[in-house]
Amino acid sequence: MWTARAIAANQEANAVLRQDVSAKGWTASSPTRWSPESFAREQLRGLVRQVFSVTAALSVRQIVFSPVEPEVELAGLCLQVAQTLSEERLKDVALAIDAKFPADAGTLPLRQLANQVQRHLWLFKAGECGGNRNSERGFAFLAELRAQFQYSIVATAAVCDSAAAIETAQFSDGVVLVIRAHSTKRVAALKAKRLLEEARARVLGTILVDREFPIPDSLYRRL
Repeated sequence: MWTARAIAANQEANAVLRQDVSAKGWTASSPTRWSPESFAREQLRGLVRQVFSVTAALSVRQIVFSPVEPEVELAGLCLQVAQTLSEERLKDVALAIDAKFPADAGTLPLRQLANQVQRHLWLFKAGECGGNRNSERGFAFLAELRAQFQYSIVATAAVCDSAAAIETAQFSDGVVLVIRAHSTKRVAALKAKRLLEEARARVLGTILVDREFPIPDSLYRRL
């Protein structure tokens, strides 16, 4: 399980998202100066390197993030993962956040229907692509994402509440379940995992958001 406090602090990331996401130059902090932000970035790098491992027996190019609970906000998390992936690999990455599936997917370069927010990152947002959300068109959209981008990340609805989320997970290379600290019930997480496994979707792992450290940040910064 990957954990990070700043991963779940989506307010700042969502604000950046609304401003068309200006590029960020992240640098690792000194090992002697610990901070929640540097910890979160290392967790993100670890997630990207494990999930998109070039040495894995089964390659992963397209993944789905799905929350166990519908209240979990995925936009900020998926944006940070996509940014980290594009910066780590220097390959073209597509990020689809509740995007309607383009009616002309397959006939136009998808880059014309997305916002390029960084050199190697394209964003498909809700309401900007047109088209309808149905299984046939959805699978065509996912197939085109795979064909036109080296990597793609798709945010879906909660697994337990959406058959479409399970279908999307089936079609992709794998799914990462998002669990909310102090809120998600173990039985709900197990149910989501069981539903995905019964559908033969590949569960890549889980990520914990909204984690709170047990002592104040000021004390951690002295470590």
